Amino acid sequence: MLYPTELRARCAELIPSLLAEVKNHVADFRDLFQVTEIAVPVGGILLYEYDMRTAVYAGSFDPPTNGHLWMIERGLELFDRLIVAIGSNPSKNYSFTVDERLELLRASTMGRDRLVIAHFDNRYLVDYAKKMDAKYILRGIRSPNDYEYERVMRHINADMAPEIATVFLMPPRDIAELSSNMIKGLTGPTGWEDTVRRYVPAPVFKALAARGGSL
Repeated sequence: MLYPTELRARCAELIPSLLAEVKNHVADFRDLFQVTEIAVPVGGILLYEYDMRTAVYAGSFDPPTNGHLWMIERGLELFDRLIVAIGSNPSKNYSFTVDERLELLRASTMGRDRLVIAHFDNRYLVDYAKKMDAKYILRGIRSPNDYEYERVMRHINADMAPEIATVFLMPPRDIAELSSNMIKGLTGPTGWEDTVRRYVPAPVFKALAARGGSL
């Protein structure tokens, strides 16, 4: 008969090897049947083997718009973790710095779980996705021009990293034409506030107003 102290010591010896063995069998089962989550009861304890579906949604977000927020919301519905990443292009002139855009994204997405706000420089998007252990790239298509560009990029990305899939979303009609460039074009003339307010998150409108509409 084992006393409580001896029993606890024995369990401490056995549990690590038991968990390792169970994990190996769970991984085999997952690969065989192509499932992403398995719960295995062991002595009244549920052990979980889980493959988190991670996607990267990249853009300049200069500034973030309600169209970007729609993409983020849909992305969180589709994936377990969504990385919203600001990609910098040295050939572009930006109205907001990277730090300002990071802060605008954070302020516009407060309270959303499973969301990561980040940025990357001088790196292909698929290489960044691999670095972040993401198996999906999320992209939006608003127009035929978007489609042609994204179609080409999807094939190039697949050539570089065939294990990463691209998921396309088409926004609803009321924000289908919305873009950061459109917002910057509308900002400035007399009465711009009433027009732009409806197209951007509140923190972005506040930042635009703080500049007096000058970008």
